[in-house]
Amino acid sequence: MDKHSLNEKEKNVIKQSLFEIEKQMKEESNERKTIIDEVNKNIDNYSFQMNNYEKIIRGNELKEIKYQNQERELEELKNIYDLKCKDLDASITKSQNEIINLRKKILNQNNVISNLKSIVTSIVNEDGLDKLSSITGIEKDNIEKYLQD
Repeated sequence: MDKHSLNEKEKNVIKQSLFEIEKQMKEESNERKTIIDEVNKNIDNYSFQMNNYEKIIRGNELKEIKYQNQERELEELKNIYDLKCKDLDASITKSQNEIINLRKKILNQNNVISNLKSIVTSIVNEDGLDKLSSITGIEKDNIEKYLQD
């Protein structure tokens, strides 16, 4: 036998070794493929989640803008309300002053009426109801009625 030639047993061992190596390489290749598939799947999932998060962020940004607009509108409404309250307060104060002035006028008018009644009563007591009626042209019954009120 040749030094370089292999016997059947050695050939079988080499074949078996090659077969085992090939088998191991296929298993490792399958494992790598499985890992790569899983990584790609995870990347797709994360990409999908990122898109969802970006949509949520955009939605929240829109809500924030809407909230800021509503907050600004509320502030404007508060300012309008405050102005109207000030106007109403001024109007109420003016009305209260007018009421006070009218009450003073009423008191003055009541005093004038009371004074006039006293004068008429005094004239009636001094000169009589008939004379007052003839001087003023007012009927006696009306003068008596005025004096009784």
